[in-house]
Amino acid sequence: MSGQTAAKSGFLGLSEEKKKIIRDASLQIFGNRGYKKTSIRDIAERAGISKAAIFHYFGTKKELYLYLLEFCRSTLRSYAQDRDFSSGGDLFERMKQFLCINANALLQSPYLLGFIASAINERDTEIAPDIQEDYSLADTLSELILQDTDTACFKPGVDIRTVFQIIKWMAEGYLAELIFLPSSLSAARESSLINALDFLKKSLYKPEYL
Repeated sequence: MSGQTAAKSGFLGLSEEKKKIIRDASLQIFGNRGYKKTSIRDIAERAGISKAAIFHYFGTKKELYLYLLEFCRSTLRSYAQDRDFSSGGDLFERMKQFLCINANALLQSPYLLGFIASAINERDTEIAPDIQEDYSLADTLSELILQDTDTACFKPGVDIRTVFQIIKWMAEGYLAELIFLPSSLSAARESSLINALDFLKKSLYKPEYL
């Protein structure tokens, strides 16, 4: 049973404001402490509700975690659907779109990306198998970005997958800063990364494609 279907109708019937408070508290604490070290009491106190209410809405800590995984996945997918990765084959422009998706998601839910980063590295035996089986969003987005890339744009001898890996490392560093540093600096960091992507593009593309 997925986290989405496990969520009690009582939770889904709450106002959007109350659901966001509970989600943000859960995303923040799970993201900071990991699955094992997080307790429902911690989440309830952060959200300003009773521990019994959390259990009423989700049943178990695991079902709450699975619900959050589904929420993160559906949130990022909704932003991805607004970006047409299939149109055009410019790898660098697609990476810029990918960064916009994550930045917009962070603005909507400031703890979402921190939770995702924690989930990807989660090793607790109670939840890790579910994550491995059911949480492939990063790979899915990577394939969306990479598929149908116009390799004719690149200079002879350029290994596009190596370029893609370098760009991924750059993007991961940028997203880590979005998670852990003040949001007021995000615009400057985004500008710096876009400038770096433009530099790579000019270095690796044939002149006629610039």
